[in-house]
Amino acid sequence: MDVKHAVLDVNDLLIRKIKKKKELSSLDDEIISKYIHQCYAIYPKLERSLREKNIRTVAKSREFNDVVKFARKSLREVYGVFIMDGFEKKSVEMSDQELLLLHRSTKERWNHYAYFYQEIFTSMKDDMTGKKLKVVDLACGLNIASHNVLEKAVPGPIEYVEIEVAKDDVRFIDEYMKDRDLRGKAIALDLTKEEFEKIPLHKGKDEFLVCFLFKLIDTFEATKRHTSKKLIAYLSKFADAIIITFPMKTIGGRKEIEENKRWWLEGFLTANNMKFTKLEIGDEMVFVVRCS
Repeated sequence: MDVKHAVLDVNDLLIRKIKKKKELSSLDDEIISKYIHQCYAIYPKLERSLREKNIRTVAKSREFNDVVKFARKSLREVYGVFIMDGFEKKSVEMSDQELLLLHRSTKERWNHYAYFYQEIFTSMKDDMTGKKLKVVDLACGLNIASHNVLEKAVPGPIEYVEIEVAKDDVRFIDEYMKDRDLRGKAIALDLTKEEFEKIPLHKGKDEFLVCFLFKLIDTFEATKRHTSKKLIAYLSKFADAIIITFPMKTIGGRKEIEENKRWWLEGFLTANNMKFTKLEIGDEMVFVVRCS
């Protein structure tokens, strides 16, 4: 067997092993492969060692397990940390509440969603009068299941653009939107690639465009520093408003996150002449950023 073919087979075995973790099972192979190669870039000896091993026994090797551990840890920090037990069993037959409780972000927001949306949109209602709301929800999770609450807070029709990284999740969101007769679409897009031009940000003259970045920025900064600045700057060219939220506590609520860790965002927004209002809603710090 040639080396190239052997490496392909090893990577296939690695992907299968990594995806056995429930919270990572819905991720596309391409995304997982990216983190395998990230591991190889940091530890090149691991890749060389795996190439030399017998394909029949490589999965039992220490090097194989080292790559699995690295990729799972990295993927969990970026993608898997918000997934709750039962997420893989989600169905359009489930109630909106049941769906919202399957994702950590929406579960933490569940008991105050009405107040959450009311506070966010209060200052924008005058500018939205007579216009249709277009929501672009980046790294949306299952937030679409809160549409009934949003529709009570905002007058007029709403168009939804839901963006998520895993194609399986995008297919589910599409199915959900059709089942609930919602206007819009779901799109599979890995935002860490910085292909922001693929985000559908076109708006008509009678539309008010709002982008949701709910608990996304910390993940971006952990993956690649300053990517979030590039994203916000790009969105601001098209959007009327950007809603950015941060958790105020660590996962599980065990420890409060120091507010000064978000000062860089205030400095960035101010330096780029973006007006913003800062709110505390539940355990989230919310920035309502006006772009026009």
